[in-house]
Amino acid sequence: MLHRFVAQWIAGAILGTAVIAMTSPWFIRSYLPQRFDSLRRVAVLPPGAAYRWRSEGYATTQIGPLGMPGRDAVLAPKDAAEFRIAIWGDSQAEGVCLDDAVKLHQQIEHFARAAGIDVVALPMARSGDKMADWIGQLSRIDDPLSIDAHVFLVAELSDLEAVDGEFIAADLVAADLVAAELDAAELDAEESETMRRRNQLATKLPAFVIHAGRRLLQTADGRPRPLRFRVGPVPQNDAVPQNDAVPLDGTTSNPTDWQTVLLQLKSATDRSILIVYAPNLPAIVRAPGSLTSRVVSEDPWHESFQRLTDAAASANVAILDVRSNLLAAAESNAWPHGFHNGRFGSGHLNATGYEQIARRLVDHFERNLTPAR
Repeated sequence: MLHRFVAQWIAGAILGTAVIAMTSPWFIRSYLPQRFDSLRRVAVLPPGAAYRWRSEGYATTQIGPLGMPGRDAVLAPKDAAEFRIAIWGDSQAEGVCLDDAVKLHQQIEHFARAAGIDVVALPMARSGDKMADWIGQLSRIDDPLSIDAHVFLVAELSDLEAVDGEFIAADLVAADLVAAELDAAELDAEESETMRRRNQLATKLPAFVIHAGRRLLQTADGRPRPLRFRVGPVPQNDAVPQNDAVPLDGTTSNPTDWQTVLLQLKSATDRSILIVYAPNLPAIVRAPGSLTSRVVSEDPWHESFQRLTDAAASANVAILDVRSNLLAAAESNAWPHGFHNGRFGSGHLNATGYEQIARRLVDHFERNLTPAR
C-alpha cells in the first residue's frame, strides 16, 4: 500500500511538472542570457532572440542588433533624405508588453510615411534605465548609426536625474578610445558576476523553474520574501505597499536643478535633443486603506515639469508635452495605459498610448525637421 502511494505521488509530480513545462510559455515570461554590447557598452539581450512577456500585456519581442527590442532587421546605410532618431527610456518606451507591429518606433515610422517624411526610429530603451544609463551611450552611437536626434521618453521626471560627479564630455571620448582597443575577451570580462550567474541560470534552467524560484524567494517588486508565518506582530516595513497612492503635489524640499540636467545631456552629444513627457495620466488610483478608486487627471509633478520647461527654453532643448493627448484619448474611452489582463489607467503605455505619442512626434518632425547629415 505504501509503495503504491509513493508511486502515485511520484507519477503525479512527474505528470504535473510535464504539464506545467508544456503550458508555461502561455503564462510565464522568458528568461534569456544577456551579452555585453561592444558599441553601446551595456548589457543587452542577444540579437535574434525572441523575448516573451506574459505579465502586463501579452507579447513576444524580436531582439534586433544592439539589443533593440522589436527591430530585428539589419540597419541599412543611411539615405540622404532620411532623418534617424534614437529613442531612449525605460520599460515605458521599451514596449515588451506589445507586439512589435505596434511598438513606439514602428508607429512613428508608420505615421511618418503617411506624412511623407522619411523617419527611421531606433529603439534603445531598456527596462529600468534612466539618465545615468542613457548619457554614456549617446556619443557612442552618434556617428556609427548616423543619428540625427535623440528622443527621451520620460514617464517619471525622477528618471532625469543629474549624473553624480563632474561630467565632462571629453571623458566619454577618452573612454570610447580605450573601449575601441579592447578585444572581445576583455569586453566579456567586464560582465558582472551577477550577470554571469543569471546567464548560467537562463541557459541551463527552463523559464518556469526560474520563475518559480524567484516567486519563492522574492516578492513581486524584487524584495526578499519574508516568512509567511511568524510569532508576534507584522513589522511595519513588511506591510503591503500602497503603490496606487498618488503624491499630493510635485513640490520637494530639494527641487531638481534642471539646468544641470540639460547641460549634461547637451554635453553628451552634438545631435538634437527632444524630451517627450508622457506621465501616467489619467490614472485610476486607490487611496491607502480604501476599496474605492478614482480617476486623477491632474499631474502631481506639474510644477517640476514647468521648471524643466523653463530651463529647456533657455538651453535650447525641445520639450514635447503629450499629457493633453493622453487625457483626450481616455475621454474617448481609449485609455493610453493598461491592458485587458491588467487594469486600465495603471501600468505601462499600450498601443493607444504609443499612437498618441507617435502622432505628436511625427507632427513635431514635420514642422521642425532639420536637414539630414
